[in-house]
Amino acid sequence: MKLNELFNKPLEWQKIEELDDFVSYAFHIDDEVQYTVEFSESDDRVWELAFAVHNENGKFSMGMVNTGGKEIQIFSTIKDIVSNFLQNHASNIDKMEFSSDSPSRTKLYRRLAKMIGDSNETYYNAGASSFTHFSVSL
Repeated sequence: MKLNELFNKPLEWQKIEELDDFVSYAFHIDDEVQYTVEFSESDDRVWELAFAVHNENGKFSMGMVNTGGKEIQIFSTIKDIVSNFLQNHASNIDKMEFSSDSPSRTKLYRRLAKMIGDSNETYYNAGASSFTHFSVSL
């Protein structure tokens, strides 16, 4: 199986909200875990991407979660959602930005950045917290 084929098997997802400066999507892993993928315009023609995980108790996490070995499906779904968002909003976007404070999320974002445009990656270390910021020109 080719690598491209591996990442072309997204889970079903739906758009849950769309405003002029905010778009939100959701998908589920099993019945217990919901992922949300959100795009918000932070500056003129600059959009930020964020995703979060919600479990059956409504608990929310931006960090590491146990994916039950479904990382490829999750990445494939996020990639599909980003592609859909860019198809529908490309005329309003010059740059997309996202940040990560965990190694696994940084790895995911690095792959995603390479797929959507020319990216600039910056590592910040601020005492007890550190993160990687990605800025992708479209």
